[in-house]
Amino acid sequence: MRFKLILLCVLSGLLGCKHSKEKQIITPKMVSINPEGTYTSDQYENRDKGFDWVGIEVFSIDDTLIKVSLRSRADLKRPTCTLHCIARKLNDSVYESVETTIPVRFNFSKQEVSIYSSSRQELAYFCSGGASIQGDYRKIYEPIDTSQVDPRLYSKYIHSDGISFEITLQLLDSLKILTVIPAGLSKDNSTYTQQIDKDIVSAKALDLNNDDAPELLIVLKDFKTQESTILAFTTNQKNSMSTINFPANEFHLKKGYYSGYDTYEIESGKLVRKFPVFENGEASDYQQIITYTLKPGEAMPQFKIDSERFVKINQK
Repeated sequence: MRFKLILLCVLSGLLGCKHSKEKQIITPKMVSINPEGTYTSDQYENRDKGFDWVGIEVFSIDDTLIKVSLRSRADLKRPTCTLHCIARKLNDSVYESVETTIPVRFNFSKQEVSIYSSSRQELAYFCSGGASIQGDYRKIYEPIDTSQVDPRLYSKYIHSDGISFEITLQLLDSLKILTVIPAGLSKDNSTYTQQIDKDIVSAKALDLNNDDAPELLIVLKDFKTQESTILAFTTNQKNSMSTINFPANEFHLKKGYYSGYDTYEIESGKLVRKFPVFENGEASDYQQIITYTLKPGEAMPQFKIDSERFVKINQK
């Protein structure tokens, strides 16, 4: 009896130790990959031998959105592949393009990015001559070769309500030149050109004043200061293209809580701008939401502020 009691105590102790060890098992925490950087295809190293190549530049917009600029060699022939888009975070390493004809996914690791979709043939949409953007791109720690790469920092063709817009941002003698070429307007299809000091994040065409004619909205951002603004155009009932006035940022800056990181959305025909509220140089738990409505003006149409409100982040 005494022997059984001792054996039972020993077994209980062993089981207790095993249970204690199981409690100490720690599940590794997933580390989110920082996608920002420059990536190139394999043939980039052989560019001096005349090989074609593709380069990708990735910039963070906020915690969930990135800007992707994919350009190819353009010094020997027309660029093979081009893609400029916004991509939304799906998990710690994967992002998916927003508002592209073909959904594109980007899987980031520490040293490369893999681009894929449901099929390689789908991603040939962004290329010419049978090429495709699907594949792996290696991260490099130097700027892309500007003497060879497509000088267009942004390029997009948009068609809406019978009107087309070709939007490009090109680097000419170290200056960023924005060009908008409309087509389909009944009276005037003049090209709009402007030197800007920001980059294009996105461009969208839609009817904001219910006149069956599209407006064009271009989001511009300074990725150093994280401040952004809107460059907007109306098509004057499909007759001609002219600019829309968008309020400047001075009133936000004077209040001291604006530090950029804006996002812009269209909700129920209104322009909605959101940005985090900063306190003492640090982002707080609140964001400001500003709603604008497109209204007629004396000299030009204007985005008028409808409302401003503070909302706790992640609160509807």
